Amino acid sequence: NLNNLIIKKSSEISSISIVKVTAGYALYNNALLDECEGCYDSMTEDKNTSIYLHLRPEWIDKMPSPNVEVSWQKPHTSRRTVETNKRNRAYFDRCYNAGNITINDGDSFATLTLADESVNLENSKLYGSLKEKTLQLESLKQQVWHNTCKTINLYGMGSYAKGSNPDKDAILKNIKENIVRDYEMCSIIAEQCKKLDKINDFTNEIKYPQYFAIALLCELIERKQYIGDIILKRQKVGDPQPPVVLINGNVESHNENDPDYYYVVYNAICPYFEEMVDNSRKWVELIQDTWKMITKQFVGDPNEKVRIQNIIFKYGNIFKYFQEEYRKQAERQIDLIQKKKIQSISDFYQSCFDSMSMLYNHIQ
Repeated sequence: NLNNLIIKKSSEISSISIVKVTAGYALYNNALLDECEGCYDSMTEDKNTSIYLHLRPEWIDKMPSPNVEVSWQKPHTSRRTVETNKRNRAYFDRCYNAGNITINDGDSFATLTLADESVNLENSKLYGSLKEKTLQLESLKQQVWHNTCKTINLYGMGSYAKGSNPDKDAILKNIKENIVRDYEMCSIIAEQCKKLDKINDFTNEIKYPQYFAIALLCELIERKQYIGDIILKRQKVGDPQPPVVLINGNVESHNENDPDYYYVVYNAICPYFEEMVDNSRKWVELIQDTWKMITKQFVGDPNEKVRIQNIIFKYGNIFKYFQEEYRKQAERQIDLIQKKKIQSISDFYQSCFDSMSMLYNHIQ
């Protein structure tokens, strides 16, 4: 019953104060908000208490604290808010770094540009060669984000992080801390991150075959002859750390002559590209660094350049052959689902062939 609840709004908009609670409903009188919230959280720890029963299940973990996290009085923390705020800050930063959230010099607010909802990214797909896919991706980006997209202004609150002469970074931090308290706005920003994730998937679809091609040329991918394990080595020779087993030979048996061999290995290696190989580098950085070391050897050893060129020709012929074979299979296939699956493998081999061609032109 909210009829006995009295709410008054003052000119102070950066804090909330509980001044008086109508008799019969009092938990605290003239108490700090942190005390009320801490009591509330401790009660919800026990699912057998009556106070727990009136909550929707998602409120326990998702309902934000009405108080700014940086203003919590130690040792108080809002159990249900810490992880939510951490996640929402990451969403905010992701959109800002991608350019979807912008703030102009001198402005006291930021602007969120919303993706065009008429573009169905989930059903979008890239086809053809690397060059064709790159052009398709650029066109798709322009369809999703353009000058006539809807925008939302994001405002800050109070004086947190601003100081007496705030710069753009301080104002942005103030805005972010206000937005993480707005669950509805955080949900909108999270949805925009999903759009960015899909575009990132398309970007990886273009970049990853190139990384895969380089890993093959650097001999970082190897199939053990007797046990059948397919491994990813940390460097060409001499690394004391054990290699990563991409495919266990005892579980799956794959041979280099199998038409789908490189496609299977590619799908196994993709999750590792953005993972850390050590404290300083990701796998993709190690692969690129190894390639740079190999190409530097060309200056003093022309035979090494010829050797790499021959390897490129070998893989280029393999990839072109499999690309044609899968293309023909796709043309003969009647079932649309199978047709798309086979065509995607053909496109993969086309991307690998294009990658080898680019690498060959690079070292010429």
